[in-house]
Amino acid sequence: MKKRRLAIIGVGMVGIPVLMEILIGMSAHFQITIYSFIPIDKFKVPLGIRIRCMPRVPVHQRLKYFLVGIWFSIDHARSSFEVIHAQSAFPGGVMARFLGKLYRIPWMVTLIGGEVEAMPEVPFGDLLNHRLKNITYRVCSEAKVLTVMSEFQASSVRNNLNLKRKIEILPYAPPVKRLQEKEIVFPVKLLHVAYHHPVKNHEMLLLVLSRLVKQVACNLTIVGANYGQAFLKRMEELKLQDHIKMCGPKPYDEMERFYHESHILIHTSWYEGLPTVAFEAMANGSVVCGTHVGIMADLSRTHCLTVLPGRDEDLSEIILGLIYNSERYKQLRKNAHGWAKDHDLNNYIDQMTHLYDEIICAKM
Repeated sequence: MKKRRLAIIGVGMVGIPVLMEILIGMSAHFQITIYSFIPIDKFKVPLGIRIRCMPRVPVHQRLKYFLVGIWFSIDHARSSFEVIHAQSAFPGGVMARFLGKLYRIPWMVTLIGGEVEAMPEVPFGDLLNHRLKNITYRVCSEAKVLTVMSEFQASSVRNNLNLKRKIEILPYAPPVKRLQEKEIVFPVKLLHVAYHHPVKNHEMLLLVLSRLVKQVACNLTIVGANYGQAFLKRMEELKLQDHIKMCGPKPYDEMERFYHESHILIHTSWYEGLPTVAFEAMANGSVVCGTHVGIMADLSRTHCLTVLPGRDEDLSEIILGLIYNSERYKQLRKNAHGWAKDHDLNNYIDQMTHLYDEIICAKM
């Protein structure tokens, strides 16, 4: 059976490990061409997926649109695309909207992170920019299908864009393996996985740890990039240097070990659409405790434990309660892993393939 032709438009994409797994799975069903507004290392792309990306020299934004449009037009003339999928509203959604209308191809968009948020105090979110807000509204309202990572993110779409339409909840899904036995032992192994950015609220992370170390033997492993002198100074001010191990960024294939070795993942962001690390932790048997954002908000109480962003005292209290309640810990692990298994990589590919088929057939 001839594979259908799929165009994916966005920024990078190949650098996201979970998305790479998805692309590999999708390539069994579709001929995929990726159009990227930034350079991509083509040697990291699976065989069978075609890449059209910017050169490794500065390129004006308007020229980027022109190049993507020319590449797409040439490829489409040779063999017609049947669906266009934009990763994020800008710039991918803008280009998908234009090309979809020009060539009468059904198009859809997936929102990934802060496209529908505005947090001036951080600062974070595309909606802080009035022009981007208008672009995002137009793209999200006109797309044939709109997908987001969580019900929490879908609520942001409805509330912040005042948009009333059907929204598909389809989070990027990592592979899920068998749940191994694990119990809380001392010192408790805590894990945090994130690059350093104000939206990740690392002040809250450090305050939570400073409360925990006064009441229980524990240590925190941090995996991520860009932790500078300001973070290290704050860590020393709170006398936490003996309780924190900084590991720097790690490749995706090494992360499974960190999740398996940890008891609890702490994630303290002001905002998240998913986040992927929470999904990965659940899939690998680490209980998630953090702020009420993304899928952590969707699954709070039954699959993970959350508090409102910034409430460090509340988060430290629920983590302490969990540490001394082995039955609760085991149940959360079981529930979270079961959810991850039900929403695993194969499920994502099946659902996305179904959405593609639906919008292709609707055109006929």
